[in-house]
Amino acid sequence: MSHDRTQPAAPIRNPVATGDYTPAPAPDPAGTQPSSRPAGARPDGLLDVPGYAVTGEIARGGMGRVLAATDLAFGREVAVKVLLPGHEAGEEAERFVREARITGRLAHPGIPPAYELGTLAEGSPFLAMKLVRGRTLAALLADRPDLADDRPRFVGVVEQIAQAVGFAHSQGVIHRDLKPANVMVGAFGEVQVMDWGLAREREEERPADGPGVRETALEVRAAALTVAGAVMGTPAYMAPEQARGEDVDARADVFALGGVLCEVLTGKRTFTGATTAEVMAKARAGDLSDPFARLDACGADSDLLSLAKQCLSPRPTDRPADGTVVAAELAAYRAGVEARLRQAETDRAAAEAKAEEQRKRRRVQLVLAGVVVLVAIGGGVTAVQVQARREQDRIAADETTRQKERETRAAALVDSLAGADPAAVPRIVADLTDLRDLARPRLVELAAQPVTTPAGLHARLALLPDELGRAAELAAYLPACQPGELLPIRDALKPHAVVVSPPLWAVLANESAAPGRRVRAAAALAGLAPADPRWAGLAPAVAEAAVQANPVEFVAWSAALEPVRGALLQALVKRYPASRERIESGKLAVSALSAEASGFDLTANLLARYAADRPAELAELAVTVDARHHALFAGAITTNRAAVVPLLTAELGRRVVVPEDKPVADYLGEITAADLRVKHATAKAAMAAKRFEVRLLGGKSYRLTLESADFDSYLAVRDAAGKEVAADDDGGGGENALLNYTPSGDGSYAVYASSFKGVGAFILRVVETATGVEEAKEALALRQANAAAVLLSPVESEAVWPLFKHTPDPTVRSYLVHRAARVGVDPVALVGRFRAEGDMSAKRALLLTLGEYPPAAVPDRAGLTAELLTLYKEDADAGLHGSLDWLLRQKWGQAAAVAVIDAGLAKKGGDGAKTGKGWYVNGEGQAFTVIREPKEFTLGSPATEPGRVEVNEPAHRKRIVRSFAIATKEVTVDQFLRFRPGHSWVKRYSPDGDSPAVSVKWYQAAAYCNWLSDREGIPEDQWCYEPNAKGEYGEGMTMRKGHLSLTGYRLPTEVEWEYGCRAGAVTGRYFGRPEGLLPFYAWGLRNADDRSWPVGRLKPNDLGLFDMLGNVLEWVEDPAVPYATGQVEDRENAQYLEINEQLNRLLRGGSFSSTRELLRCALRGSVRPSYGDITVGFRPSRTLLD
Repeated sequence: MSHDRTQPAAPIRNPVATGDYTPAPAPDPAGTQPSSRPAGARPDGLLDVPGYAVTGEIARGGMGRVLAATDLAFGREVAVKVLLPGHEAGEEAERFVREARITGRLAHPGIPPAYELGTLAEGSPFLAMKLVRGRTLAALLADRPDLADDRPRFVGVVEQIAQAVGFAHSQGVIHRDLKPANVMVGAFGEVQVMDWGLAREREEERPADGPGVRETALEVRAAALTVAGAVMGTPAYMAPEQARGEDVDARADVFALGGVLCEVLTGKRTFTGATTAEVMAKARAGDLSDPFARLDACGADSDLLSLAKQCLSPRPTDRPADGTVVAAELAAYRAGVEARLRQAETDRAAAEAKAEEQRKRRRVQLVLAGVVVLVAIGGGVTAVQVQARREQDRIAADETTRQKERETRAAALVDSLAGADPAAVPRIVADLTDLRDLARPRLVELAAQPVTTPAGLHARLALLPDELGRAAELAAYLPACQPGELLPIRDALKPHAVVVSPPLWAVLANESAAPGRRVRAAAALAGLAPADPRWAGLAPAVAEAAVQANPVEFVAWSAALEPVRGALLQALVKRYPASRERIESGKLAVSALSAEASGFDLTANLLARYAADRPAELAELAVTVDARHHALFAGAITTNRAAVVPLLTAELGRRVVVPEDKPVADYLGEITAADLRVKHATAKAAMAAKRFEVRLLGGKSYRLTLESADFDSYLAVRDAAGKEVAADDDGGGGENALLNYTPSGDGSYAVYASSFKGVGAFILRVVETATGVEEAKEALALRQANAAAVLLSPVESEAVWPLFKHTPDPTVRSYLVHRAARVGVDPVALVGRFRAEGDMSAKRALLLTLGEYPPAAVPDRAGLTAELLTLYKEDADAGLHGSLDWLLRQKWGQAAAVAVIDAGLAKKGGDGAKTGKGWYVNGEGQAFTVIREPKEFTLGSPATEPGRVEVNEPAHRKRIVRSFAIATKEVTVDQFLRFRPGHSWVKRYSPDGDSPAVSVKWYQAAAYCNWLSDREGIPEDQWCYEPNAKGEYGEGMTMRKGHLSLTGYRLPTEVEWEYGCRAGAVTGRYFGRPEGLLPFYAWGLRNADDRSWPVGRLKPNDLGLFDMLGNVLEWVEDPAVPYATGQVEDRENAQYLEINEQLNRLLRGGSFSSTRELLRCALRGSVRPSYGDITVGFRPSRTLLD
């Protein structure tokens, strides 16, 4: 630069406020009291559940209640289970969490899936799960008019229960409270086994020389809650060993299944009595005389009675091994009943035919007898001839009988074929093989019915072996068939695959066809032509059709497409993140969002099914799937762990390859007094300029610099129409003009190298800048954090623990903090590592990670809490102190205990300098982080930071050469009212006493600092601010000369503020890059509900500072002038000590109304010092003398 232009004629360009904010509404005089409503409570008695819109209450029990809600991310209806007040901690909460953990990994159609285990504002857990509509089996049984009414249907329900419970048993889970009240039956007969709160995960066998170590902390707590002698469950259905408090296994659930079957057959529970004690006594004794007598008298089939009694055997060893065996027995019973019914019908028809034949034979015999008598009298026939004729008649009669029996059997099979279940059709068609001649007329008659009818379809399938022309007819129906019909049709058509496949390929390739038709065509072709090379090109379309078709039919299509899963896998792997991106874009209408969310979940389910034995795909999915889908893959990852772990470990070592900038052009030139003078859009006067034509490509990013040691430079770009599309000068503190520009289209652009003042030589450089670097780094960080979470096991964790340490780019670390709990990392491992960890920054992150678990999931929390409270009081690290503050106060319900410690630590005039701690608590109870000099860092933002305002935020080095303290939290309403009792603000924007004070002017914040210095006993000559000539803190007041060396409280400099905000990070936010994690650290437009929130609710940074981004904008002392990039030391700006309305003052950090791109460490905003908006507050600081 040729001169130092430091006047405010070129003010900071502020995306938050260019001049003034919108004035605040008039104060509400009625809103004089802060809200006393508990966190999360609503006036209608419901709760605010993060991520869900609660619409009503479904049910309430002794310990909790179930709320109806809408998932805001996916637009689907869900049920949200919460605990009632008084049950948020202790065993009830631990069982609640265990239910969530267990159902989250039991992926079975008969078990309602858990979508999210989260935490309410006050720290108690909530569980969001599938909303199941229907009635309980208990209610359905109670409404039966007669015990035999619809008995087969209810036996079928018991079979479905056994299938679901059998699956749980295969995963090592025991329900322990099976009963009709815990089973929901939907309108279409679908069964859901509910309430897994008492479930227990089966222990593995322990080595003979010791008790072993349980696999997870949850098992430790489960065992603690269910030790021998602790009786859990419902006595009326309880196995004797369970009632006695003995250890139980899957056979206790089998007993309960027998009890449910007993109630279906007899109308009464297994154990009955006048009191609970009487029922429990019968259960303990295993007294089954009454239920067995009731079973004997109920009139049910002997096979069913035998199974019920076997399940109800008093001794576990006499029962079926698990639910899968019971389900198989019930399925065999059902198949036997169906077979007996079919055979009975066949036998009945055969018996009728035989009886008719015998009647005919007797009539013939009577006639022949008369003839024989007559002939004998006449002497014309011998006895031998009569006997021979009788033998011929007998043989003819037997043949006729056999033919009649064939006709009867053929007719019975055709009749059963007409209404059979599609799965039974192939067996019936096979039974007709030797009877086609007899069945054909009736089959042809049935085939005249539409193919859409069961009779018409099944008849065509039976005629197909003899009438090959039926193949085309059946193939034409396939794209419209019912899900259960597809596999029987497909199997029947396999011999005709060459003929029937082409029209199906045409349907599949037709992009305008409905997803349902395309997925049916694909499902058919998967069995008819699984090796066809066309699958590679059509796989994305097939995957899309499969997940966008009717979700009710999804199970059928996923099974039918199994033969081509290899071709579909890659398409599904690519579809998963693309679907997530569409959901998160915010661009979908409600109906489209709901459909996309359903497809997203179904994509995850297909991937889990098709990748289960493919380590490479499993490793890729482990690093890409959302935490809520991780349970779908966890079992397969464990099974293939030996092959998956090396792939995940390699992921941790990957690095982003940063592309290099590409030079476009360098122009050497000279500005002279004779040059053409050009008037630019943002300049007040015309200036000397040189013009250059540069070809730029649309969508590419370019950096243009005008470098000169002789004149004050100005750059401008104009398009082909002469419109100025970009401009910059060197007034942002840089020595030369710098312009970043991305053209909208290809073309020749005019670039003007201009001079505000002076003449001389220059270099104009045009560089195509590398793009996507920040995005690539963030994407890799997420993958690495996901890989690390899977590797956090006793065997592989050593490679992961270093990731908890703070680095200049903490993105991986922050993702890992938020991933671990959501994928089931054992909190015991985290607690153990916290105790052993020597790196303080890693200890901070481990505490934040523990805060992501519902408190009940953390074992031995009482002992750990006492340990952490001691650390909160005694440990010197400010960052650890902040992490402990958040964990204990906000997550573990220890606010009262922490407040007692704070009161004991509060010391008037304290500063922490003499104690050696990195923090202290002053007499007002405010905590401060101590930052000791010297500190040097980069102020501003790098050119690649998304949302960057180049002219405001040029990156440059700064050094702080004094020690200082900065408040860990913003000044609250209660604290500010002690200073200014009459302060007025609109209460709805800061309704709580511990919310930040808002509508605070710069002058008022300065006055508060002097008041605080007085309260703390700091001598007046150390105060930093002096009132104006009227003795007021208003326009004309000043900052004392040399105030940065005084020890009174003051507003931080913006250098101090940004150092504190960054806490060692060089990324746009102190937790890293991810905008998706902002709601965990900052109150902004998307999560604040248009208000500020109590300070310290969200996570702190590594210096223990809370709410540095969001909640409220914070005043700093500096004027709104460009950065002095050539000055490294942060020192007093002597020419701006007087405060007036002609020069704006800076605000930092963003507020509850800020969009995501405004919530960045480097962002600078400015307004007049008299401006007191609802979004404006502050935090004090002070210089410390060591």
